[in-house]
Amino acid sequence: CAEGTHDAILLRGLPQALAAQGGDRAFALLHFNGSHGPEYYRKYPDGFEVFTPTCQTTLVNDCDPQSLVNAYDNSIRYTDWVLAQLIGQLDALPDTQVLLLYLSDHGQSLGENGVYLHGLPNAIAPEEQRMIPFLAWMDDDFARAHGLDPATLGQAVPDPQDRIFSTVLGALGVESPAYRADRDVLRPAP
Repeated sequence: CAEGTHDAILLRGLPQALAAQGGDRAFALLHFNGSHGPEYYRKYPDGFEVFTPTCQTTLVNDCDPQSLVNAYDNSIRYTDWVLAQLIGQLDALPDTQVLLLYLSDHGQSLGENGVYLHGLPNAIAPEEQRMIPFLAWMDDDFARAHGLDPATLGQAVPDPQDRIFSTVLGALGVESPAYRADRDVLRPAP
């Protein structure tokens, strides 16, 4: 990310932008810089560096393995904080049903078996690259309106990238031949 720019910039004006959409539905897509390597140490402000020492170079294979993990863990800690702030903003919206979906585009290899970063073909990519973070948070109003029990949604979702499109369509109530109920992770079990 640009020097001095971190994902907290996504928090600026989100409630106002959603309110400005009007109508009975609103949609916002936020793109996180997240924990993309190799410069994990640049993905969070100094105040979030709690795991030390950290790898401070793009030449990650030259770093002490624990310092690389520390920098990555700090970036994950920061992403968690930004998500918590987003949830707080969304939860404070009055008279609104709210759903937040967070999906990473890939996992990261941190030197396991000499492999770093991401991008190997799926057939040979290690599990660290294929296991993708996915989070669904909803307020009580959204859960009730959609017949969902958030406690039952705490399970791993296989292939979340393949399911996000139908999940968003279902959450917004969009009728489309492209919608596949079997790919909607929020669809109540029959």
